[in-house]
Amino acid sequence: MMKFTLVVHTSNINTFQSPNHGSLGVLTNERVQFHHHPYRQIAFRDIDEQLRVPLIKAYMGMESDLFEFYAQQNIDGLVVEALGQGNLPMTCLSGLKQCLDKGIPIVLVSRSFNGIVSPVYAYEGGGAALFDDGVIFSNGLNGPKARLKLLVGLSQHMTHQQLKEYFE
Repeated sequence: MMKFTLVVHTSNINTFQSPNHGSLGVLTNERVQFHHHPYRQIAFRDIDEQLRVPLIKAYMGMESDLFEFYAQQNIDGLVVEALGQGNLPMTCLSGLKQCLDKGIPIVLVSRSFNGIVSPVYAYEGGGAALFDDGVIFSNGLNGPKARLKLLVGLSQHMTHQQLKEYFE
């Protein structure tokens, strides 16, 4: 259930919470009462922690240089926390396309606490255009969790299509 869990405080011992989904359950005198049942997950072995998967937070007016840098660094994948429903400033797209042209899988999540990324806007830098360019959309995960999931997928040598399905 870590998918819905967030660190909400830097030092409180009750820091792990699930603001949008509530508690997993309660412990009574007699048993554990689950409100939500854990998902069945696929177990993967041999996670390659040496893979290079940076996480970038997008911002208005963001230039292309950070993406250009990563395109030259032979990274294995990239996660981008996008604006709103999955949009990026046009000023950063040339570098993003360099990454895509090199075959670097790019996973897009939203910077927003609530909501999902969605291929809605078709302007250059909009979610629909990014989706058409091959950017992988991930919903329900924040940036750090999407990064870990991409690391797992890459460790299993998933193709771009397999990664896309893995994140759906």
